Amino acid sequence: MSKPHSITRAALVVSSSTFVSRILGFIRDILIFRYFDKTTTDAFIVAFRIPNLMRRLFGEGALSVSFIPIFTDYLRNKTKEEARELVAVSFTYLSIAVCLCTLLAHLFAREIIQFLAMGPGFSQIPQKYMLSAELLKVMFPYLIFISLVSLAMGILNSLKHFFVPAIAPVFLNLSIIAGILFFRSFFEAPIFSVAWGVFLGGVAQILLQVPWLVKHGYFPKISLNWNHPGFQKVMRLMLPAVIGLSSIQFSILIVQEFASFLKYEGAISFLFLADRMIQFPLGVFAIAFGTALLPSLADHVATQNHTKFKEHFLLGIRSVSFISMPAMVGLIVLDVPLIRILFERGHFTGESTLATAEALSFYAFGLWSASLQRVVVPAYYAFHNTLAPAVFSFVSLFLNVVFCFLLIVPLQHGGLALATSLSSILQIFILMVYFKKKYISFSWKEFLVPQLKYIFCALVMGAFLYGLRIDFSWEATEAKMISTFILICFIFLGFCLYVGMAYLFKLPEVEIVINTVKMRFRKGARS
Repeated sequence: MSKPHSITRAALVVSSSTFVSRILGFIRDILIFRYFDKTTTDAFIVAFRIPNLMRRLFGEGALSVSFIPIFTDYLRNKTKEEARELVAVSFTYLSIAVCLCTLLAHLFAREIIQFLAMGPGFSQIPQKYMLSAELLKVMFPYLIFISLVSLAMGILNSLKHFFVPAIAPVFLNLSIIAGILFFRSFFEAPIFSVAWGVFLGGVAQILLQVPWLVKHGYFPKISLNWNHPGFQKVMRLMLPAVIGLSSIQFSILIVQEFASFLKYEGAISFLFLADRMIQFPLGVFAIAFGTALLPSLADHVATQNHTKFKEHFLLGIRSVSFISMPAMVGLIVLDVPLIRILFERGHFTGESTLATAEALSFYAFGLWSASLQRVVVPAYYAFHNTLAPAVFSFVSLFLNVVFCFLLIVPLQHGGLALATSLSSILQIFILMVYFKKKYISFSWKEFLVPQLKYIFCALVMGAFLYGLRIDFSWEATEAKMISTFILICFIFLGFCLYVGMAYLFKLPEVEIVINTVKMRFRKGARS
């Protein structure tokens, strides 16, 4: 199999696993917003944001992107024993760091919540504030387990094993769903069934990785060799990566902080749900492709094959754009039907649907740029450069704050979502310009011409979907099954139109995906 097809095949493995996880994630969110009121969901979201932020900083974010290039170099140019020692040292000091963070979070839970949600829409409601602090204490140990899962992911992905790390989040969602359905009546405050589901989901994810680490011979041991040269390189890369990724997470928290100043109830929940909708295409396609692409890019840097690096880098950009453009347009056009069908039940009313749909449209405006970042930033990491993305991300953070100040009054929570999108769009162009100048030279025609083709095809699809949408009433909640079927048909017809347009434009991504899927089915048939 050619390298582009192997990368696409790996991306499809990650994508299909992530798809299952995100579907379960939607079911999880539907249950949360069905069984718990806005005050309770706001408290949970604020509490869960914090261990989730730390997970992305020290776990699957900074650790993975700094560990994979160094570990790949060890696999290529060192002995297996030296690679095992790198794993052992990284495991030891990661465990110490996350355990210390968990202890501090338990001791200062109330202060952390008070700092992160100071607005009158949160801090002046005592039951919401206290509940959030108690939930944080239960959920923060999740950081320990998920950080070790992220180290395992870096090891297995470097070995070109993608399925197990990608399927692990399924167990988190299953654990939370089980907690809500079967154990919420066991708690005085039923929302604690969700918090304990998060904790046990982390345990399940790390246990899933163990057999595969043993199989490949990289089950970590304890090693306090702080001066290990590979580990020192990981640390040097990790510090600016943490700083860069922290700006992304701080951007989320800043938006949450601004939302806590809004007087009406549920603004934090509306933004959270809209962001969850955006994370579906982002995780299933963009993050999946970036995850599959980074080991190959790191391999090309290790072998100094810059021609192949450029080929696969541009392949990643085109492939992610090919999916994100129609997803962006589709989410904007079908915002209300999607939210109404997925979430409008129980405590989630029609008013909540319209408020969440508004945030979704503004978030979706930045989906293309956020998706491209999942390819461009790992390309920097493949060159062992974590500093430049960190600097640019803080520029984006500053812009986000400015846009939040400008847009919160006229657009309320929708303005906060739009601020995130605008800062993301500016960030991707800064990243592209600097990368072209610093590392791989490519013509802007190679980048822009395919993008214009994708957006044209997506806009045609969007006009078609809008014409279908306005002829159908989405208000009939009693006919939700019929509405769901019709919406699925709309999405399918829009997808077929988009692929047909792409085929007429002779876009190579259509052929690559079709051939990769054919190879996958043939392999399955032979086995």
